[in-house]
Amino acid sequence: MDLEHFEAAVKHEYFEVRVLERKGILQDGLTNLMLSEPHIDRIMELSPYSDVRKEAYHFIEEQFPPISLNSFDLPPSRFVIDDSLNYLRSITTDLNRDHFFYKEFYRHFTDEEFRRGVGLPLP
Repeated sequence: MDLEHFEAAVKHEYFEVRVLERKGILQDGLTNLMLSEPHIDRIMELSPYSDVRKEAYHFIEEQFPPISLNSFDLPPSRFVIDDSLNYLRSITTDLNRDHFFYKEFYRHFTDEEFRRGVGLPLP
């Protein structure tokens, strides 16, 4: 491994650490917003999930699958890296109950689509 490969590996690891940091902030935000819902008891009663934090993690991982940075032959473009981080940063900065990302998580956590489809009550 020469210096160029070493520098590429360090940059890739640093990118992944920054993504994980943003995902952690996003997970905290989703968890806190859900737990502060006015009818959280009813939501928890009807939700197919019992752990808000764990489900927030799974939801985020589905929405933001890892970007492969392991190939030293074809590293991702700087645009992919910057766009990924900027997008995550914008979500974590603007996250509130009216934010589309939280609304999607809420629908997922309450299993809204399924409940509507079979005529079950919503929280």
